[in-house]
Amino acid sequence: FAQFAQSDPTFLAKATVYARTEGYMRLAPITALVYLSMAEDKSPFKAIFDTVIRNAGDLSDFAYILESHQIRGWGQTPKKAVQGWLKAHLSPYQAIKYRNEPPMPLRDIFRLAKPKYGASNALVRWLVKEDTAGVPEMVATFLAYKAASAKEKPAYIREGTLPFEAVIGDLPTTTAAWQALLYNAPYMNMLRNLNNFEKYSVLDNMEDSAYLCKTLSDPENVKRSMQFPFRFLTAVSAYTGNHQQVKEAIYDALELSVAHVPDLGRVLIANDISGSMHSAVNGDSRIPIPCSMVAAIFAAAVFKQAADGEITPFNDQLYSANVSRRDSIMSIAKAIGRQAGGTNLSLPLQYALQQTKPYDIAFFFTDNESWGDHLQGRGVLDEIRQYRQRFPKAKFIFVQLMPYDKMQVPQDEPGVWYIYGWADTVLKHIARIAQGDSQVQYVEGIDIFAK
Repeated sequence: FAQFAQSDPTFLAKATVYARTEGYMRLAPITALVYLSMAEDKSPFKAIFDTVIRNAGDLSDFAYILESHQIRGWGQTPKKAVQGWLKAHLSPYQAIKYRNEPPMPLRDIFRLAKPKYGASNALVRWLVKEDTAGVPEMVATFLAYKAASAKEKPAYIREGTLPFEAVIGDLPTTTAAWQALLYNAPYMNMLRNLNNFEKYSVLDNMEDSAYLCKTLSDPENVKRSMQFPFRFLTAVSAYTGNHQQVKEAIYDALELSVAHVPDLGRVLIANDISGSMHSAVNGDSRIPIPCSMVAAIFAAAVFKQAADGEITPFNDQLYSANVSRRDSIMSIAKAIGRQAGGTNLSLPLQYALQQTKPYDIAFFFTDNESWGDHLQGRGVLDEIRQYRQRFPKAKFIFVQLMPYDKMQVPQDEPGVWYIYGWADTVLKHIARIAQGDSQVQYVEGIDIFAK
């Protein structure tokens, strides 16, 4: 970051905006922003500050990194940026949610940035000095909620005027409180708190359970959530309750979320089902999801949305996937998601070479630990080059679910792209590749100075 900020701060700023807005990254873009504040040309830093810092939580991380002696202390440029952000974006909601949140509480940011506020600003007085006189209505309600008894709190929750995060941070462990929260929970918060609704017996009430299931599986709610299937797979894997209708509602939402998956044309989808794919794609998570399941879910989703093409599961053999686009995602995933055997990445490509109609994209969900093909004296690179001799426009995408440094094909090989690790946003990146856009070209085209 430090070298890039000095040599080409404009490109770094564009890449930072891309990572924050389309890659859904947080800490890396915020750290890049700190280094951009040290660049000789400060204009890229100023241009993207409000784009990268979306809420007071982001501001907290920025201020903490800025304060770190390993990087730099506060200077006039970042101080003015923080002051400007506070004046433009501070709200009762932000103040309530982030007032005492680590790594740097909002009240400490005020003391360091020293923004100028008039004595009449009651929100700032409460935030910095705990003066409650004349505070905004939301803050007054929050203070009353904090002081209320466990029996009184559900009435405040039912009013729905407080931020979800403020309520859940001081929520009584009672059925009445969680029942009230159910009807005010934002969609994704509802999805994340299924086990709490189960724990506090909310789902034992048929009316409450029906409301939750209807909300989760509502097509408009799923559409607005903009979530890809993996998010719902995580939710159903995390849910430990016994209410089958809740699981079915999540599966319904998962099926609806396929609409967010791009149509990639005629595709060959090769999902690795070798024994090594039992590793969890999400590492040490409390809800480990094996690479094989992630590969199968997304192979199914892309298959259902594609104009044409097929799935070819493989290990050290190639298998025919007896599935239809009319099948559900989960039924397709179960049909293609076993784990056993070795790995031969060349097999799907050998199959492709036998077909007369070209594929627009052949992509692999794999951990890339291929060895079987090399025993035959011919590797993936040989097959790709032979295929592209026949069909020069073909693209090959390796979604390497585990971030190993093994590569079967050089990164600069024409028509080949590597994606390391996994996130829902991978599908957006794949869609760009399908359209012929390179990531660097796209980043270069971002106008950070547009008003």
